Amino acid sequence: MPLNPPDTRGQWRPRAARIALVLALALVFVLLTGLVDGGVGVTTGQLLKQPRFPLANALPGLLLAGVLLAWSRRAWLSFGLAFTLQGLVYGVNALKVANLGTPLLPDDFRMVGQLRKGGMHLLSGYLPQSPWPYLALLAALTLVVLAWRFEPPVLPRRSGGKRLAAGGLLAAAFISMLVGLSAWGKI
Repeated sequence: MPLNPPDTRGQWRPRAARIALVLALALVFVLLTGLVDGGVGVTTGQLLKQPRFPLANALPGLLLAGVLLAWSRRAWLSFGLAFTLQGLVYGVNALKVANLGTPLLPDDFRMVGQLRKGGMHLLSGYLPQSPWPYLALLAALTLVVLAWRFEPPVLPRRSGGKRLAAGGLLAAAFISMLVGLSAWGKI
């Protein structure tokens, strides 16, 4: 008596739903990045006219979200945490532009080491006095914690090394962008 093969007709639906969720979150991430950035060339309206600019603008955050997705297996958590970190960088940049007239530069991150040596007193003079930015950051962090706690994984625990390979590739691309490899200048 021949063995019947397992029925695999309905197995593509959950996978398609997971892929659609990740793609939808990536699109929302690009749109929100353009909104937070506020630059004319990367606004949400540019996505249809010149999609290269908004996508390139959001690429560092998307790479980080991809690394976090491969590590945590949770889509909302990964994109939420990446967007929160990106929003924090945009907020610090806006503060620096408003107070000093120059954008955030890589050398500015060296100041983090000086915060313990009296730099915090200097920095506190530039921080906003309104409670709203701090409440927004607290709300974003609360949503990230809730996503970590309650969101079900969208990727399988065991993937035969596929998740590790994809996460490693995304992490290498993200790190190469952070160190400023010249190939990224063409993008």
